[in-house]
Amino acid sequence: MAEPPKELSWCSWDQYHDLVEYIRLIANMMNLRDWTFKVLYEPYSSDHHAGASVECTYGRALASLKFNADFFSYPPEQQRHIVVHELTHVIMHRMDNGYDNTLRQLIGMPALTALREEYNTNMEYAVDAIADGWGDLLPLP
Repeated sequence: MAEPPKELSWCSWDQYHDLVEYIRLIANMMNLRDWTFKVLYEPYSSDHHAGASVECTYGRALASLKFNADFFSYPPEQQRHIVVHELTHVIMHRMDNGYDNTLRQLIGMPALTALREEYNTNMEYAVDAIADGWGDLLPLP
């Protein structure tokens, strides 16, 4: 395993560790206790379109989160929303994989590719609505 960098470009080590602890707290409250979460050291650039993203490891309860370089300049409510939004994607992960695997077998890649964009857009709307509602019930960072 690679050594962590001496410094992070987007936050202090205290902020980083607080974020890791906050993600664990919120994940536990969202019934994701069996998942392991890794916060990547390198952020997205400030001009990236999203506050964060999550990638789940196939076959494991392991998710890697990557945050926008400006994450810590956002208000606490927005930080909470971003974390809850990404963790909601983790909950939906198995459904996403099932959708892809089933449709790939039934209709093939060209049709799946055509359907995937619409599915992704609708999934983002659903995840965001869930994060809006659920987030208000969860603690701020």
